[in-house]
Amino acid sequence: MSDITVVLPSGSHPDIKQDCCVVYEEAEIVKVSAIHAAIAGNALVQSVTSLPANLVADIQEGVFASEDTPIKVVGFCTDRT
Repeated sequence: MSDITVVLPSGSHPDIKQDCCVVYEEAEIVKVSAIHAAIAGNALVQSVTSLPANLVADIQEGVFASEDTPIKVVGFCTDRT
């Protein structure tokens, strides 16, 4: 993985235990119902704490800054800004 547009530093959220990168190359548009179904089926672990606004803003800005974000995702996010 070469895209390090956004690095989430260890401790920036209780669930982030080590420095991590957001992988924009794998960004998808997913129906909320599919996310709820995955959580209900234990396929995903749901965080019990919300993300701080500044961390969300960094992740959102990275959608447009990363050269690896799929064009479909960039278009979807552009329509909502």
